Amino acid sequence: MKFRAIPVEIEAIQWTGENFGQVREFFGNISMAEDRIFHTIEIRVYSDDDNFERIDVLNGDWLFKDITGKIITVGRAAFRLSYENID
Repeated sequence: MKFRAIPVEIEAIQWTGENFGQVREFFGNISMAEDRIFHTIEIRVYSDDDNFERIDVLNGDWLFKDITGKIITVGRAAFRLSYENID
């Protein structure tokens, strides 16, 4: 069986290594830490039982929430192949 993804519009932000405040503002109240040496960020998404998912974001990665609200990271090249700017 073959399937095709349903077209969905997303709002996304790219981590540039210098826009920590913008990324934090984009997602609201989430736990984030910045590594200024390697220009990476770590996001921790906590569940109701106090467990968390750790998301490591590299410089140039794109971040967005999927249709269920889960934070997704996509590398620069994969994002360009999968999404187009509609603004």
